Amino acid sequence: VIGDTVNTASRIESLCKTYQTDLLISENTLNQINLQNQNDDKKIDFHFVADAEIRGKTEIVKLFSW
Repeated sequence: VIGDTVNTASRIESLCKTYQTDLLISENTLNQINLQNQNDDKKIDFHFVADAEIRGKTEIVKLFSW
């Protein structure tokens, strides 16, 4: 698999060690999860971890974990 999304996901995954967590997601992913679950009682509480500079991205990526 190739492409910008895959590269970004790989770079976010590599930051798990830095932030000592098993799971990191971007704000974009969090927004998609919230859209899918807006009428669902099974909300997952994610918390903000950091603003990260991701190689290949010009803007800061907000990272979240649970």
